[in-house]
Amino acid sequence: MKVTWLGTASVKIESASGAVLFDPFLQFPHATNPNSLDDYKGVDDIILTHGHFDHLLTVPDLLKADAAHRTRVWLGSVAKANYEKKWGADDRLTTIADGQTLEIGGMTVRIYRGKHAVPGRKLALKTVCSFDIIRYFPNLVKILAQHLSMPEGGQTLYYTVSAEGKTVGVMGSLGIAEGETYPIGADLLCLPVQGAADIPAECRKALAVLKPKQVMFTHFDNAFPPMSHFCPPPKLEGVNAVTPRYGETIVI
Repeated sequence: MKVTWLGTASVKIESASGAVLFDPFLQFPHATNPNSLDDYKGVDDIILTHGHFDHLLTVPDLLKADAAHRTRVWLGSVAKANYEKKWGADDRLTTIADGQTLEIGGMTVRIYRGKHAVPGRKLALKTVCSFDIIRYFPNLVKILAQHLSMPEGGQTLYYTVSAEGKTVGVMGSLGIAEGETYPIGADLLCLPVQGAADIPAECRKALAVLKPKQVMFTHFDNAFPPMSHFCPPPKLEGVNAVTPRYGETIVI
């Protein structure tokens, strides 16, 4: 299996039989990794972890570019409601929920309850008081409008993708749901490291529950300034972790 990081929480997972794309997002001006729709070509199945704008906003552009009408989008009920309220209904959207198992792109995708990261007051105050608020004010206006129209709504999903005897875990936000029974020992875990008040502590909590063999950090780049920042992935003792470059592929 191949796992490619495409900025923010977006990853493409490929096997010999197909591919799936998680959380595509075109980054804002002055972002760390400016990208284009071309970066997401060639994948017909898109899966979303939750309905925030930096996970959902690019989906209508990808569907509009789908002249053959082959693209399918798999998403939770809250994310689907966000989409339909803003862009209208589309028969290429399919509602999914935790507890389901799907066969998508030639791979087995299992769905579990996740949890969104909680930034806390300190991080929120740091962001609001940053000079970047003025520097990137045009971005700020757009971000606030998009954020208000696309709430997470208490519904973040965690996925495992299996093929060829390997399994990849995909988190779209750094949180573990209380009471959920997660599978352990994924060959690779895509671990986002932005938005939490104490990122190292939340990473350790996730790793203690999921016990992956290897970690690939995601969502650490500055994708929508001034409300995002570059977040250096933490050093985690005893963990085989990779901080990828944009577009870098890891083979497992």
